[in-house]
Amino acid sequence: MVVSQNGVLQNNATALSSYYDTLLIHAFGNFRATLRAVTLHPAMGLYLDMRGNDKGNITLGTHANENYAREIQQLFTIGLNRMWPDGTLVLDSQDNLVPTYDQDVISGFC
Repeated sequence: MVVSQNGVLQNNATALSSYYDTLLIHAFGNFRATLRAVTLHPAMGLYLDMRGNDKGNITLGTHANENYAREIQQLFTIGLNRMWPDGTLVLDSQDNLVPTYDQDVISGFC
């Protein structure tokens, strides 16, 4: 659940130190509370370009920014592909990787 001092947070020591304090506060706590705190922190909003993100609107032809929804799935929680308890990848009957989520899941997060 990282942000970077490179890019939009460059030279923003206040945002970065506040974000790191948030991680410190939640380091030994509940994962759900940590994820919520990270999600709502302004530094993450800037870093993953989700600040002010609105739901998509079919009538207007606009789409929600899906970047953070994908990061939650891919990096912060379940990863791209299903795995067995021993860490080997789950394959379907045609030896293809079995994804852990699809576009419908991402859309549901937005």
